[in-house]
Amino acid sequence: MKTIVFFNTNEAWGGGEKWHLNMAISLKANSFKVIIICLPNSELAKMAKENDIDFIPISLTNLSFLNPVKILQVRSLLKKVNPFGIFMNLPRDVKICAPLAKSLGIAKVFYRRGMPHPLKNNLVNKFVFKNIDLFIANSEEIKKSIIQNCPELEEKTKIIYNGVIPKENIPKHMNEKLILGNIGRLVEQKGQRDLLKVAKTLKVMNFPFHLYIAGTGPMKEELEQTIKRYGLKDHVELLGHRPANEVFEMIDLFIFTSHFEGSANALIEALQYQKPVVAFDISSNPEVVENGREGILIPPFDCEKMALAITELSIQPELCESFRNNAKAKINSKFNYKNKIQEVIELINS
Repeated sequence: MKTIVFFNTNEAWGGGEKWHLNMAISLKANSFKVIIICLPNSELAKMAKENDIDFIPISLTNLSFLNPVKILQVRSLLKKVNPFGIFMNLPRDVKICAPLAKSLGIAKVFYRRGMPHPLKNNLVNKFVFKNIDLFIANSEEIKKSIIQNCPELEEKTKIIYNGVIPKENIPKHMNEKLILGNIGRLVEQKGQRDLLKVAKTLKVMNFPFHLYIAGTGPMKEELEQTIKRYGLKDHVELLGHRPANEVFEMIDLFIFTSHFEGSANALIEALQYQKPVVAFDISSNPEVVENGREGILIPPFDCEKMALAITELSIQPELCESFRNNAKAKINSKFNYKNKIQEVIELINS
């Protein structure tokens, strides 16, 4: 039985942590021994416990790769666990783990990246990257960011899209009052300020709608004040953290205002639940939603055009039905999670 380690010291819960947890669960179900190494009080640690995944607590900083004590701690830990393969997510984890993993003879060293920030081509990274067997990108956009400054990495970069389990018999409802939804951390990147501008425009147009915004984050208070200032209390509701299925079962259209994405889980989940999408035409969004097939892509940050697209979709039920059918087909062909599991298993066993 091969042992696989998922090494992730991120405190916050995000797409990378979700991927690590889900893939750990899936590999365990496929007869691998799986261990998650993470911060002791992180959400990932909590979820590992809940899902009966072995985990080992550790804390790192961005400079831990220069700390001899930390280096010895990580080396001792990896030597004791003696994995066949290791998956990493954060630059700080990669800097300390990748060289140690290779020196200990770990057969497969993977670095999965999910944010479209170009890698720096400096001496430290050149040394570290030599110890990585494969970079896993979750979109073409991410692959471009990996090789932008390091073209030599193209041959050892593979795209594995995020995946979901296809859904069947999704209920459809387009009421007189259109129900809109958004899911994401309440942070600058996710563009909820623009989302409220869209809602304000819809209100000015006297368009009947209700908008649910699911997520938590540091912008909550600001968004609450903006909702009051725009007079949207009867139209917009901040739900806090909610499971994706609860949100998607409530809504008619998914509205996505992120300013950049590596590969947005929320967009893929919108297709999974066969919800027509209106989103900005930025970064990796077109890899998930093709304009005119699964939804409508709007020129970046044009809130008035986004509001207009929403009103137009509300009176085009046949187009929405086409978007739903195309979404279902795309999940099966491009984002089926069972296929993603097999792709990862093939990388481990190759």
